[in-house]
Amino acid sequence: MVLLMVMIVEFFTPIVNEESFSGFECSVFYFFNGIVVYESGVNDTLVLETPQNISLIGGFNQTVTPILAYNLDFNSSTNYYYFNVSEGSSYTGFFIVRVEVCGRSMDDALNTLRSGLIDPRINPFGNNSIPEEIKRDYIGQGNRKVKEVVIPAYEDWLRSHYGLSTSDLSTLGLVSTSAYFVYGVYFTYDPSATPRSIDEVVDSRRGDCDDLTRVLASMLYHYNIPAVQASGYLYVKGLNITIPIEKAKYTFLNNGPHAFLYAYIPGYGWLSTDFLAGSMLVYPFIFESYTTIIEVPREEVEEFLELHRKLNATQVFAVFNEEEYKSLFSGEELLEKALSFLYSKAGYITTTTTTTPIETRTPQPVETPTTNTPPEYTTNTPTLTTRLPKFKFPTTLMVALGFIILLVILLLLMHWRYVSFKPQP
Repeated sequence: MVLLMVMIVEFFTPIVNEESFSGFECSVFYFFNGIVVYESGVNDTLVLETPQNISLIGGFNQTVTPILAYNLDFNSSTNYYYFNVSEGSSYTGFFIVRVEVCGRSMDDALNTLRSGLIDPRINPFGNNSIPEEIKRDYIGQGNRKVKEVVIPAYEDWLRSHYGLSTSDLSTLGLVSTSAYFVYGVYFTYDPSATPRSIDEVVDSRRGDCDDLTRVLASMLYHYNIPAVQASGYLYVKGLNITIPIEKAKYTFLNNGPHAFLYAYIPGYGWLSTDFLAGSMLVYPFIFESYTTIIEVPREEVEEFLELHRKLNATQVFAVFNEEEYKSLFSGEELLEKALSFLYSKAGYITTTTTTTPIETRTPQPVETPTTNTPPEYTTNTPTLTTRLPKFKFPTTLMVALGFIILLVILLLLMHWRYVSFKPQP
């Protein structure tokens, strides 16, 4: 059944302590998430990644307002959009939401993180202790291999680089130096479409954003520092990337999928530690979730890959600021414009004319080139594949060309015979 919804639900009206966010800077974005399924190899209910109406008191506050949903349902118990696919069938659906993200001044947060790296002993926020409820809720279970391998390596580096031990450091200094050690010293950035186990990351000393963030969280838990891994989308205007996974393809416009770590600094609150990509330090971020769970069960990864082996689809994530959104989707016919945007950015056309109702169109693939900018972020993304569309001559044109070529050949032959048999003087 085709569903067209413009909805407001209770989930999108959060209860937050406004005083905790006074003085924060706010950014407004429009988040588009659409999927085109050519052919499904499964009968299942699938979920579209949905920015959540969440907050981390003293860190950030995000408010999400729905604008339009096409061919989707909304699950109020999980706060995600979802849809159904049937084996052998195709599907198209999307949603658009307005996202307002408020957080500390990025200049202030970046300078705070840097100050802890320049002198890890400084404590600019007074001798405050970490509240017990923060410890209870945001210190997770650490990893054994991180404790046995990464912690000693970090403490050796701390002594050789600063001439200090962890007992000399403030909480800010410990957080800043730990983050720098993980993201910039001990591990090599190595992108992957699926998460690795922490043991695998430690053994290879390689990992991507979520892998390294989970290692960093485990380190901070060892030192009894509250921390959460935030997941979502880093907004960078002009960043366009495509990530293939098995039969599926993910296209990101003006954003990239990312994970980073917030750590709790007593007297300050939650501080981004993202030396890797600058989330909430240099670039705004749209949040989908945050968690203290750092282990990823291998069976979940296998289920993820198996689904992508059976689902021939393209998913498009796009983030716009206010001006960009208005230029693309202002005025009437929002549904038509949004569907046209989805098909064009996914690199697909429809097999029917414009007189056919939109919901009955069957998507067909047209492979298109992708671009990859800006350079400071794309080094942290999987290698892109560039493909060009195939072009077929119409049958009548081919016949005409064949006739012309044949005529030219005959004329050349006649000329050759004339030259060959012409009497010589």
